[in-house]
Amino acid sequence: MTTIETSDPAVDPLNVMLIAFQAFQMKHSHVLSSVSHSLDVGATDLRALTFIASSGSVTPKQTRDFLELSSGAITNLVDRMESAGFVTRAPNPTDRRSLLIHIAPAGVVAVDKIVALYREAFIGSVKPEELRPLAAAFDAIGDSLTDAAAAKFHPGAK
Repeated sequence: MTTIETSDPAVDPLNVMLIAFQAFQMKHSHVLSSVSHSLDVGATDLRALTFIASSGSVTPKQTRDFLELSSGAITNLVDRMESAGFVTRAPNPTDRRSLLIHIAPAGVVAVDKIVALYREAFIGSVKPEELRPLAAAFDAIGDSLTDAAAAKFHPGAK
């Protein structure tokens, strides 16, 4: 629950939402840290694992771009994930200079546990009829944040 009395009409609803969003981000960060610690990987490794799982197979460059890491950092990350048994590397059939990263069975199990955790949290806190509007709001807020950050911090870039 937020620390601002939400029923007070004098309180700006946007401020209430921003405080709740900040609290959600902190809790989400804590969950990622806890889950990554339980899997004996870093939080960035966990983000990579969920990205790879949702994509099917990806190149190291795609993973690097998604995580905004250097080439060296992504190589080390993939090495760690492969050593942990979460991913495998294979030659890229469309570009012999590149590799593809695939999720391994242990990675599927890990991602399935994470997905189950989030499904349980949403089922326990959001009414079924609110799920689609909430998903649409997440999409819209994410797009707006991305656009605003690009305009503010990288003007003229595209």
